[in-house]
Amino acid sequence: MSRSIGQGATKIFIGKAIGLVIAFLSLVTIPRWLGPEQMGYYSYWLAIFFILVALYDLGNARLIQRYISEFLTVGQEQVKPFLKRIFCLEFLLFGLIILVGSFYFSSRLVSFLIIAIGALLHSLAAIIQNYFYAQKSMGKFTAIPVIINFSRWLGLLVLVFFFKQLGILLAIILGAIIVWLSWGSHFLRQLPQVSGSLAKPFKFYFLTSLTFFGVNIFFILTNRLAVPLAETFLQDLTLIGYLGTALLIVLQTLKNFTVTLAESILPSLVDYYVQEAKEKMKVIVATAFKYTNLLVFPLIFGLAALIEPFIYYFIGADYLPTTRIIIWLLPALLFLSWYEINNRILIAEEKIRTIFLIQLTGFLVFIILSLALISQLGIIALPLALSLAALVNFILSFYYSHQYLAVKKSLWLVARILIASWLMYLIISLLPVE
Repeated sequence: MSRSIGQGATKIFIGKAIGLVIAFLSLVTIPRWLGPEQMGYYSYWLAIFFILVALYDLGNARLIQRYISEFLTVGQEQVKPFLKRIFCLEFLLFGLIILVGSFYFSSRLVSFLIIAIGALLHSLAAIIQNYFYAQKSMGKFTAIPVIINFSRWLGLLVLVFFFKQLGILLAIILGAIIVWLSWGSHFLRQLPQVSGSLAKPFKFYFLTSLTFFGVNIFFILTNRLAVPLAETFLQDLTLIGYLGTALLIVLQTLKNFTVTLAESILPSLVDYYVQEAKEKMKVIVATAFKYTNLLVFPLIFGLAALIEPFIYYFIGADYLPTTRIIIWLLPALLFLSWYEINNRILIAEEKIRTIFLIQLTGFLVFIILSLALISQLGIIALPLALSLAALVNFILSFYYSHQYLAVKKSLWLVARILIASWLMYLIISLLPVE
């Protein structure tokens, strides 16, 4: 079993590594290609895109991960009716979002409609991705975000050349279209042939999905609302471009890499939780925590030491103001990497309302601090608020899940890795890098 977890984690790690290569290519080409102002335009609509994806999702991604995993083990006839209702819900939400958004974005209606349609396709593609996750098909699970990110990168390089700002919008939605064209029929063939009725009323799953939705929407808002807030209060596309680049590096690239182990453990945690095998859950959590720290601490200290030359040589001197934003975001990378492990424990235990309250608290911390500090600190208020909100999320999630972690042993592990990473930082800082 530990071997199967290791294989799943390895596939996710490989997918993340490929994704990191694509992200690096994006970082060294897209900001230069667009320039700070157009990067601000891209960052704004990308934030709106992912907020809409979260609205369409309605918590269904986590619902599929949690309950399809169970259905495939003890009730395959429930899979089709379950997914059918989820598809219907997303299309109903699409109509409602179009109706409301048409008023709010009336001056930018065409742009909004493109993004809204693309966000629906992306959300539906996420159903395919999370079904593969529930199957423990980690190779397929990781392939889909690779396809989406590669398509977005290539689309930005090509479509912007021909269509300018319209090309930016089309590039944002291109990946979801390609996923459905390439994986849609395969997904349908993977569904169980048997079909029956749900063991519980769909109302139970719907109410659970609403709680997941609260969790998901507050998580997305906390991580994506920074750019719309900057656009509202600072009204400077260049500054938004700096912020968008920093978020792309830290929370949309590096974080996806540091949560590799956390993403791979949920199906096994669910299996052991159902079997009441608490000791085996502890082993999985300890392993995920150990290797997550071995990855995240050297990454944070290495980036802190080399961020200015990295930005200068790989992205461009025009983006050097991004370095200050990145430094303030690095604590968020650490706390969110830890939080994701605790989050998987709480999902396995079906403590969805607890997760909801944790994310709501983190969101409120982010909003209150952002609004209170943005007039005094400017753009720096937003990464500072994000890091403090991530700290709150971690502390609260740890409080509810710490029984699965050997705290003293983990503290000693963190201390050793922290010292080694700090020494690495000192050595790098002494190198003659200009």
